[in-house]
Amino acid sequence: NRIEFDNVESIAAASETANPPATPEEGSPTPRPPARDDSEADGRTKRLIAGTASAATSDAGTPDISLPAGDGGVRATRPGSASREAVVRHATPSMRQQVTRMQTATEFVDPLSSGGVGPAMVTIPPGAFRMGCVSGRGCFENELPLRDAEVNRPIALSKFEITYNDYDRFTQASHRPRAENPANWERGALPVVSVSWKDAADYTAWLAGETGRNYRLPTESEWEYAARAQTDTAYNWGNAPGDGLANCTGCSTGDTHWGTAPVGSFAANPWGLHDVHGNVWEWVADCGNSPQSAHRSMASQSTAADCRRRVRRGGSWVHAPPRMRSASRDVTTSQLRSLDTGFRVLLQLE
Repeated sequence: NRIEFDNVESIAAASETANPPATPEEGSPTPRPPARDDSEADGRTKRLIAGTASAATSDAGTPDISLPAGDGGVRATRPGSASREAVVRHATPSMRQQVTRMQTATEFVDPLSSGGVGPAMVTIPPGAFRMGCVSGRGCFENELPLRDAEVNRPIALSKFEITYNDYDRFTQASHRPRAENPANWERGALPVVSVSWKDAADYTAWLAGETGRNYRLPTESEWEYAARAQTDTAYNWGNAPGDGLANCTGCSTGDTHWGTAPVGSFAANPWGLHDVHGNVWEWVADCGNSPQSAHRSMASQSTAADCRRRVRRGGSWVHAPPRMRSASRDVTTSQLRSLDTGFRVLLQLE
């Protein structure tokens, strides 16, 4: 039972299998499994607490660790990044996803020249994937045919959909009207809605000017690659929509949201992005004039002279679960301003 960890400076793992903690009082938070000294290991489990990478490094130079069966606490640290901790279950796919997220996710914010900071960003590693309805479940015609796609350079996406807090700073600085809020919802940490494709693109241009960095809208392939986070299921957690995992119509038996939910209300995907399923549709860079726009090159997406129709991804609070699958896409007029449409931003890393 060995798991290989790449680019991790130190790893500590502990299991409650041999010595489960006392049951917490009702209403109290569940404690994180504590790391214990390896002298406590017995014949049923092998415990390895690695203080440094060299203490658990294979001949190939990659830190390895043997984990006991059951739930365990894993902590990973590396220079320049905050340490990351998670409770994982041994020998399940979600364990690999959580560890991958811990290894790769680096969060940061860029300062704005006018004061304050930009949206929280999460780095996404380069890689290749199958784009389209790879799960074969509930496919729409515009999600086919499947194709091999690649993100061949590191990028970062905003951890959350752009909020009113983010967008109001832009409209104030650029002396333009604030985004409308026709339903009289609170603003703040709710995702901004009622923004057209051009409004979203204008925000990224302003953000690029404020930071001196290459912010823009993601392309469809970049968006889907980041949303999937190395999964090939209908949703990044599996093929069933589950209960209470996202904000959509029919996503939760105890839904307390009528309308958008504050960003971060639901768990992130394995790469640390929240609300890639549901909450609001997200504008992407691509033209939507062709039913196969998802399969055009990035250059043709970005330079097409006539782009009166654009693509949205991710589904929304208005729609049923099938519309928020990783492959789901919607083509609509670029001038649309709707209560179910917002966006997130991409930073092209050098």
